[in-house]
Amino acid sequence: MKPVVIALIVIGVAAGVAAIWLAERAWWKRRRERWAAAAVELGLAVADGPELLDRFGSLPLFQKGRDRRVRNLVRGSAWGPEVWIADYVYVTGGGKSQQQHRATVCILRDAKLALPRFELAPEDPISHRLGPLFGIREVGFDDDPAFSKTYRVVGPDEAAVRAAFTQGVRSQFVQRATRVAHVEAEGDAMLVHTGRLIDPGTARDLLQLAQEVRSYFG
Repeated sequence: MKPVVIALIVIGVAAGVAAIWLAERAWWKRRRERWAAAAVELGLAVADGPELLDRFGSLPLFQKGRDRRVRNLVRGSAWGPEVWIADYVYVTGGGKSQQQHRATVCILRDAKLALPRFELAPEDPISHRLGPLFGIREVGFDDDPAFSKTYRVVGPDEAAVRAAFTQGVRSQFVQRATRVAHVEAEGDAMLVHTGRLIDPGTARDLLQLAQEVRSYFG
């Protein structure tokens, strides 16, 4: 292959990468503007991203992967408990298997909560089989097949998690299975997300979902 052809290929690839980077940057800028508008509508204020990890870095989601970034953080207490909503991005894997994960998270911090550390997510056959290989053991609820078929729950203190997930709590989750996706908690903090970035214009829906889930625990 002639040097001039190689040079053109390199230039073309570099231009393509630059175009993607610029488009991504512009997209995040527009999204930041939309979040600022959503914050005003919800009675929240724009805040610095690192503050979220400083406060809630011990939650399971914030300990996964690498290159963790918080974007578009808004927060406030106009809705009762402290509310924190943000776009969260992190990376897992490497090389060809590298994957970027993005999700809008809503965290409620409520002094009335005293929950054990746990993660709840839709039941996934693959995670169910592979989890034990990585030392991840689900908290089983054999007496509640409807809940067990719908969700998987993990946590370091199985007895405490079982005590928190009473029959009434499990029934609430099952009845609203089409709405609830991922829930994490520890102490007075509860995090809810749907596994994806949401439209900032629908932030109220995510906040109301988080409040609903919080109500399950009294």
